[in-house]
Formats: sequence, structure tokens, C-alpha cells
Amino acid sequence: MPDCIRTSKQISIMSKVIVVGGAGRIGLPFAIANALAERETYIYDINKEFCDKIVKGELPFKEKGLSEDLKKVVNKGYLKIAEKKDLAQCGTFVITVGTPVDEYLCPNINIILNIIKEISYFLHESILIIRSTVPPGGIDIICKFLNKEKLHTEVVYAPNRAIQGDTLNEIRKTPQIISCINPCLYSAISDFFAPFSSAIVELSVAEAELTKLFTNAYRYIQFATINEFFMLATNQQVDYAKVETAMRLGYPRLVDMPAAGFAAGSLRKDTMFLNHVHSEFQLGKSAVWINENMPNFLVNKIEKRFPLNNKVVGVLGLAFKGDIDDIRDSLACRLIKILKHKAYEVLITDPYIKTNESKSLTEVLKRADLLIIATPHEVYHDIQYPDGIPVFDIWNSFTNKATSLVV
Repeated sequence: MPDCIRTSKQISIMSKVIVVGGAGRIGLPFAIANALAERETYIYDINKEFCDKIVKGELPFKEKGLSEDLKKVVNKGYLKIAEKKDLAQCGTFVITVGTPVDEYLCPNINIILNIIKEISYFLHESILIIRSTVPPGGIDIICKFLNKEKLHTEVVYAPNRAIQGDTLNEIRKTPQIISCINPCLYSAISDFFAPFSSAIVELSVAEAELTKLFTNAYRYIQFATINEFFMLATNQQVDYAKVETAMRLGYPRLVDMPAAGFAAGSLRKDTMFLNHVHSEFQLGKSAVWINENMPNFLVNKIEKRFPLNNKVVGVLGLAFKGDIDDIRDSLACRLIKILKHKAYEVLITDPYIKTNESKSLTEVLKRADLLIIATPHEVYHDIQYPDGIPVFDIWNSFTNKATSLVV
């Protein structure tokens, strides 16, 4: 029987929340959402640079509509950076750290286990909400670890479903999935998320794990389908941009069809989680191969038209998707590595990301012999591209001067 007596004590202390990894791109918007509900919210994070900015009300990364809300909750004292003593005063811990794949393309859930071990002293008689994505069976691994460590903690899986770049708005409008090991907690956890969730969906742990992974894998497979269309058309000496325009024109069933382009980020990772656990997931395996091959395909086709060994190539964009400043798992980075082995020189620019190799957009446009739009940042829409310079825009969304890959 579930221990519903202890649960009543836990419910009473849910007004104070610790967000572990709370300075990150998933954790900070969630911490702000909690603080806007006038809950005392603490951020526990090893990124001192980000934490120092947050306490000043400064946003440490690019995120739409977050800056003013951050200043508001910091100024009102609802959002703070946690010290060790603060952990002892909180009964609800929310883990928001990323769970990547390791060098063998296996889910690395040890990151979560190590964090739990680090804060284990404070976890007794607490609620532990996991917002990090886990592979199928991941929550069971966490529960077994807690039992092994003799930690009496209630575990809740409430995966993040918000899209990066507009996370706070997505938290508010996207139904929140919750799954509780202890059924007595469903009511309390629903109340916890209610102030900033449009709806609550109660599922079992296994259902919640698959719902999150299936959602992202489905989107990743959609991108792979379009990217394979792009490759097939190009190999058949057909300009895919014209085909795509004709497909969409006046045809409502394709109104949500994605554009061709680089697909990466959490979509790739979550598909790999399923690939790792379910060897029969053939669509997932094919999607990874297709999407990951796009930079190679692009360079090979360009190379057939232009001798890259004597060309200066300008790459516009580093982020894994448009209008964010996150390069994790970015296929633009893979594109650049391939080009460095092929081209005379590679010039890199991004309006939101600066590296040791970064150049200004002005310099790239002036010096490049050809240009590749690797990330569809909105600012690229109004660029006056130099006359006579080939512009490769596989996204088919920013410039009518785009050069076809058809040889």
C-alpha cells in the first residue's frame, strides 16, 4: 500500500522548490515559471558564470520572452541561487539536467544518478521530480538506485516538453505529463503544476517515458523523410525547392510539412534512446542515418560544382536551430569540420554565438567565394547577398538567390 501518511507532510512543504540544473536552458525557464507562481524557488547549478548573471537579473543565454520575467522574480525575491544550507529547507527537488548519449551512443543516465548521490543527504522525506528525458526503464533505474542508497524519496516523472527558444511560453501552453510511483501523489503534483500548465495528463511511468520519446522521435522522422526527399530529388537532377513549393501550394494536408535542413538537438538524442532499447526500431535508425548524413551530402554536391580546394567558404550559423545560441549536437559544426578538409578556407559567423574562429558577417560576405546557410536565423532573411556569389540554402526559406545543388 502507498504511504499516504508521509505524503501529507510532503505536500505541505511544496512551497519551496530546488531546481537542480536550474541555470540551464531547460531549468531556468522552469524555475522562473515556479517563481512567477510566487513560490520560493532556488537554483542549484555548478555553472557559476550563469548563476552570477541570474542573481543580477541578467539572462545567460538567448531565450524569447524570458528577460523581463527573470528580472521580476529576482527583484521580488522569489528566485534565488541555492547554497548548501538552502537544500535542507526544501522538500521538492526538480532535476532538469540533460541526459546525453555517451561515446557508444548509449543513454547516459549516470549523470542523474551522480546528482542524486551528490544531494542525497537532503533527499530524505522529499519529493524528487525528474524533468530530464530518460530512456525506457530509466525511472526504474533511478528508483532502484534510491532504494540501494536507502533514500526515502517520492519519485515523480514529469518530462520537459517545451521547445527551446520559447520555453516559458511552451511550458504554459503545453499539457504537462505526470507519472507518480506513489499514486497518492497525483493530486498534489497536479496542484504543483497547475499554476503554469494548460492541462495535466496522468500516466504510468512507462507510458510517460514513451510519450516523451515518441513525440520527439516522430518529429525527427518527419525531418528525415523530408531530407530524404531532398536527397532523392537532388540526385535526380531536380531542384527540390521547386518541388516543395508545388507540394505545399493550395494543399492543406501538407501545411505543417517541415522544410529540409539540419535536424539535431534533443530530437536526435531521444530517437537514439529508443534505438538503444528497441533494436527493432528501424524507422529510428534510418532517421538518424539520413539526418546525420546531410552535411556530407551537401558538401559532396557542392564539390561537384565548385573545386573547394581553392575556395573560401562562408558558413552562416552555428546553432543547431534558428534563433537560439546553442551549438550542442549542431550539424553546422559537423559541416564545418568536413569543409575544413575540403576547402581552402572556412569562415564562420553567427549573430548569437562567438568562438575563437568567429568572423563578422560583413567580413564573411566580403571574402567568401560561396556561402552556406547552415542555421536559419531570421536575421539572414534581409541580407543583401553579393552578386555572383553562390548561396546554398537547403532550408529554402531565406533567400531567393539560393543556388541549386543540381549539378
